[in-house]
Amino acid sequence: MKLCIDCAHFRPSELPDPHFSLAKCAVAYSVHPVSGVHNYRYASEERLFMDGNCTLKGINFQPKEINHE
Repeated sequence: MKLCIDCAHFRPSELPDPHFSLAKCAVAYSVHPVSGVHNYRYASEERLFMDGNCTLKGINFQPKEINHE
């Protein structure tokens, strides 16, 4: 199964979030028209709901790069 936490687009919450309920997806965002800030959608919305882009199949999944130093 493709998990969001293993995806390069995964953005964890800056708040304490042990269940990753507030994690975001960098693929799905809107740009604030005044500040230009990217407003990312919740990763769970992208995977679980009908209007999500990634769906349960993880269509936008890209594995994180691992640094082997």
